Amino acid sequence: MVILWYKILLEHCKVNISDNKILIKIKSIVKQKILSKFKVKNLHKFAMFFDLRMKQLKVLKLSDILWVKIQIKSQCANLLVQFDNESDNSINTIQERPKNYIKKQIKIL
Repeated sequence: MVILWYKILLEHCKVNISDNKILIKIKSIVKQKILSKFKVKNLHKFAMFFDLRMKQLKVLKLSDILWVKIQIKSQCANLLVQFDNESDNSINTIQERPKNYIKKQIKIL
């Protein structure tokens, strides 16, 4: 929700035709403070992807949406490779067990 509220606050700081001089000055100062104090980081973009309400990433620019999706796919692919490597190791340990152990396990089931 960080990026969403960041964008909402910046939207509230836009100057309207009906704003008087004091309100324009306040909006300008608040906008400058928001921009200087807060920087949207990649972690915020990833967090938005994992929030079910924001999963479509409509708040982000198209380039950011594509970047997040590529990064998520890449991370998932890396996890799958790691999982496959770990499962290969566990298969070897199961095959190395004595046949009696496996027969006992089958009887229990």
